[in-house]
Amino acid sequence: MQNLRALERSGALSSYGFYEALDFTPERVKKGEHCTIVHAYMAHHQGMSLIALNNLLNQGAMQNRFHGDPTVRATEMLLHERIPRAVQPVHPRAEEVLTGRVVRTLTGLVTRAYDTPDLPTPRTQLLSNGTYSVMITTAGGGYSMSGPLAVSRWRADTTRDNWGSFVYVRDVRSGAVWSAGYQPVCVKPNSYEVAFSEDKADFCGATAAYSRITK
Repeated sequence: MQNLRALERSGALSSYGFYEALDFTPERVKKGEHCTIVHAYMAHHQGMSLIALNNLLNQGAMQNRFHGDPTVRATEMLLHERIPRAVQPVHPRAEEVLTGRVVRTLTGLVTRAYDTPDLPTPRTQLLSNGTYSVMITTAGGGYSMSGPLAVSRWRADTTRDNWGSFVYVRDVRSGAVWSAGYQPVCVKPNSYEVAFSEDKADFCGATAAYSRITK
C-alpha cells in the first residue's frame, strides 16, 4: 500500500486505475517535471494485480493451480536452481552512458535531445503514418519507405551515416555549400541541436559562415 500511495502522489493513478509506468530517464523527462507518465494501460498487468490479491486472500490459490499442472511439476526443480556466483559483471557501453548529454533549452514534446552529431553510434528517430515511413539519425542521414518499397537508397554504415535525402544551402556570393543537417557535407558547426519528438525531428545549427538553419 505504501508503494501504491507513492505512485498515486506521482500522478500515476487515473480513472481506470494506475497507468502503465513512470519514466525517470533524464533525457525523456520534460523540464520542470520529475518523471514522465506513460499514459497506457495493460490489461494483463491489471490481471496480475488481481491474481496477487487472490493469492493473498486464498492461501496461494493460483500458485497451487499452476503447480498442479503435470508439465509444470516436471520442471519444478528449475525453480530451485542456485544463482551463479562466477558470472562476470556487465558494464554499460560508452555510447549508452553518453545518452545523458541532452540539451535542456529545447521545449515542447521533446522526448530526446542531443547537442552534437559526433556520437559513437547514431541515434535514430522513426516517423510513420502507417504507409509512408521515415528514419533519420542525429547527423541527418536516414531513409524513407512507402510500404515495402524503398524511396531513398540507404545502407547501415554507422561509421559514415551519409545515406539519405538531403537539403543543401549555398551562399550565392561565396559559393560555399552546407547541408541542413551535419551529413553529408559535414561542416563542423559552432552549435548543433537535434530534438526527436513524437511527431517530428528538429535540426538546428550554426557556423561562423551562416547564421542559423532549421530543418
